[in-house]
Amino acid sequence: MLILCFVNVILLLALTPSALGSFSGKVDPGLATLIGAIVGFSIVAYQARAGFMNLIRSQENQAKLEREARVHQMELDEEARKIVEVAERKTLMAALRAEL
Repeated sequence: MLILCFVNVILLLALTPSALGSFSGKVDPGLATLIGAIVGFSIVAYQARAGFMNLIRSQENQAKLEREARVHQMELDEEARKIVEVAERKTLMAALRAEL
């Protein structure tokens, strides 16, 4: 992307009226502003793209961690339910033995 930007700057310099006549070594202020804007916009666009890519990766990782946490919590809840069920069965068995 930066290479394309530099190619555009070179083409802009080649097409300016000062380049067609005698080259005095000065760059028109309007052209300099345009080149600066193009370079600045390219850098901002690259950084925004990189930022969005990192944001997407971060969200995918967060979703994966949340899924794993939900599965783990479900396993813990299931184990707790089984423990409570076993305790209830033991209580009922003790009550039946006491009746007999």
